[in-house]
Amino acid sequence: MVFALFSFTHIRSQNLTGLLQFSMKSLFAPFLMILNLSGYCQDPEYTVIEDPGLTFAYLLPENWTNDDDPYFHYVKPPCAKKGLEITYYDGRCKVIEDCFEAETRGAFPEKYTDFKIIEKGVLTVEKAKTPWLSFSYIEEGEKKLGFYATFVRLDQQFTFLFTEGKKCFKQEENVIRELIEGIRIQQI
Repeated sequence: MVFALFSFTHIRSQNLTGLLQFSMKSLFAPFLMILNLSGYCQDPEYTVIEDPGLTFAYLLPENWTNDDDPYFHYVKPPCAKKGLEITYYDGRCKVIEDCFEAETRGAFPEKYTDFKIIEKGVLTVEKAKTPWLSFSYIEEGEKKLGFYATFVRLDQQFTFLFTEGKKCFKQEENVIRELIEGIRIQQI
């Protein structure tokens, strides 16, 4: 009789435990599905670029297009000839501010005729400090404007460069900043 009572109690507690587990699973299942579907890879609004080792995604602004070649990914507003160049490479840079300064004080003045810094600042991309600057330069006798930003994530240095005529640049500068701040990067 004691064995029967123990067995009944044990079975009853297992059923109760199973019922509780089933109830908890059914309560959390919808939340888990929502969390899983909220990942950027499933979100149809994000443009996802998959490369060996990592994936990055961004929201493509309305009426913009994108293109890829072996070295750059381009995100192009309707007014631009070339668009925003996005690239990344092994992050040899240990202090992003030093690399940013080397590029903008060393390489840019050599690359761009009459290079002048207009404004500097810092964006945040996935918790990474992202220094940026806007600049002016002369190309074929025409004054043009540019935007450059860079950060390191997953041992890769990401760079963003947009150069265009004054009207297009002014029209799209804030959209470019928002696009950069919204980028999501994931290791594969």
